[in-house]
Amino acid sequence: MQFTIEFQLDNYTQTLASYKALIKRPRPLLDVVGASVLRETQRRHDQGLAPDGTPWKPLATSTLQAIVQQRQHRITKVAGKTVGARSDFKAAQKIMDGKRILVSRGDLLRFYYQVNSNDVVISTMDQIKANWHHLGTGTHGPKGQSYEIRPKVAKALAFGGLLRKRVIHPGVPARPLVGFPNADRDVVMRVISDHIAGVLAAPKNRL
Repeated sequence: MQFTIEFQLDNYTQTLASYKALIKRPRPLLDVVGASVLRETQRRHDQGLAPDGTPWKPLATSTLQAIVQQRQHRITKVAGKTVGARSDFKAAQKIMDGKRILVSRGDLLRFYYQVNSNDVVISTMDQIKANWHHLGTGTHGPKGQSYEIRPKVAKALAFGGLLRKRVIHPGVPARPLVGFPNADRDVVMRVISDHIAGVLAAPKNRL
């Protein structure tokens, strides 16, 4: 008995070449990975969740009151009122209901990714403040103690509805912004698998 086996090596050669190109120039794959992790990070931020899925600590009552009072002042100023300011309080409070955490200007939640060589870096527009909120400050942070705040420009600080020459601040609680939980790891693995499958399924790699 005699039989013949024929090997068609062209497709294998092209497949290996695609793998080699993917390893040599990983930028397209890393771009997809970065966009995927960024999307998952933003989704958690929209929901006020830490990377591990636990909710961020809610805003303090004093913080909410300050936000509402500031909004009330703006409404009164625009309306040109000098009396009856309290009539705008309910309107201001309604506007501020459901106020999302860390969205005063949006800098802390305005993240982006960049690819450096073989690394994907997730960063935010305001890295200093992001570090404060990620780790916590004062009694909530690494130092574990409150700190003093003094006015740099004005003569006094407005705190709790009062004017103070200095304030002993307890700090802000940690609200982790970035991380790489198992859920993100699973997303990245699927993205990599789909990307490689797409590369190998390109017309040049088909028999």
